Amino acid sequence: MNRCLALPLVFMVLSSLASAQCAILPVTNAGGSGEAGYMFDVMNLSASPITITGFAVRGLGNYSTSMNVYSLNTPGSFLTSTTNFNQAWFWTLRGSAPVTLHTAYNTELPIPFSVAVAPSTIQAFYITTTVPGTKVSYLPGGFASLNTIIASDGVLQVRAGVGKTLDQLGQPFGWTIGGPTPNISYSCKFRGTVRYQTGALPSWQTNSAASSFQFNGVNGAQCTKALTSLCAGNTVTATLGSNIAGTLFDVALSTMPSVANGSGALATGGGQLINLDLLGGLSLLNGSMLPHPGNMSIAFGAPSGLTVSAQQFVLDATHPDGLQLSQAAQLSVSALGGLGLPGPTGDDTWMTIVAGMPPYCAPALTFYGTVHNTYHVITNGRITWPTPSPSIAVSVASAVLAPSFCGLWSDYDTNAGGNITLDVAGGIVGVNYNAIAYFGQPGNGVLVPHRE
Repeated sequence: MNRCLALPLVFMVLSSLASAQCAILPVTNAGGSGEAGYMFDVMNLSASPITITGFAVRGLGNYSTSMNVYSLNTPGSFLTSTTNFNQAWFWTLRGSAPVTLHTAYNTELPIPFSVAVAPSTIQAFYITTTVPGTKVSYLPGGFASLNTIIASDGVLQVRAGVGKTLDQLGQPFGWTIGGPTPNISYSCKFRGTVRYQTGALPSWQTNSAASSFQFNGVNGAQCTKALTSLCAGNTVTATLGSNIAGTLFDVALSTMPSVANGSGALATGGGQLINLDLLGGLSLLNGSMLPHPGNMSIAFGAPSGLTVSAQQFVLDATHPDGLQLSQAAQLSVSALGGLGLPGPTGDDTWMTIVAGMPPYCAPALTFYGTVHNTYHVITNGRITWPTPSPSIAVSVASAVLAPSFCGLWSDYDTNAGGNITLDVAGGIVGVNYNAIAYFGQPGNGVLVPHRE
């Protein structure tokens, strides 16, 4: 790799943008109920257009499905007409994301899409699953809360909505929970995160047919970093592509994490973003520009501790910059395991571990010959599988109905004292409950420490 970064970027007009263009609005993380779909309104409070770039949605239960996001075809609330919440042809599918078994349970699932919302305008959205019996998680709103404000940051406002079932054919736009029309007694609150963008430029450059680069097939979005996180020893495949016949190209590499617009990125005169940290260990893949192969993949082993960001540039005489940029893809490789790793915190909460995945890079759990790649460390003294269970109801009857578990089941609260740590080494996971107090007791380590 050539350490002399003689990029054609010097021919572009570059500027550092002063502020980030993307925002995140958490709505609620509380537990609650759920249904196959959830319909609600957002409002742009500002005097400028914004773009909703995605939701992070929570599922309820353990299942394999997809979650889809629709938006109402015209601005306005879903409450303005009965056809708005009962007829599919008034809505457009905007985004979809697959949900694999167990990953949706109490975990936010990102669904990227793009919907523009004009100033001082309401826009309705509908989130729905695709498999009967699966659910979108939401929080019951209480009496008279329909369409009331449940979150706002001064730019975007989120309002309470309604639950929706699938119809008899398993399709969206089924029955509205509470009756044929929305009922204030059955309102509910969105459970997740809303992502949106302000300003003319996004935070991240995205891939295009003219110039694309990925690590292990991961694509970012305008408000989402293209980040591939792996454990040491896994195989990484770098894939690059371009549909410009005969063009010259190279890939700029940085040993630093990629940077967003407003945090070190540079904007080109042609409206592209350089999301590499230009001050950190720059080099070139080829060393000089070569004819682009069209599509190419390079596979290599992931060494522990590696951080690298890569952004391709290909010459294009038709572009104002004279070249096309890919996304800046970042690869971060975690070490295998470690001692004293932070565990879950709080009261009646949990942390999910997926075998072989960062940040813990832990082994699978084998119980009586059955391998479980997903398991959950519960603050109440247990490890459970295949689902989390923070229940404090310690009894034989509840144990029979609960997911499989091991540990010392009780009602512990790290808010009152102590902590939970994990030791991951030699193919073994040790969970340490260190002087944690019982719920409602002083935080002076009243519980004898134990280890699972």
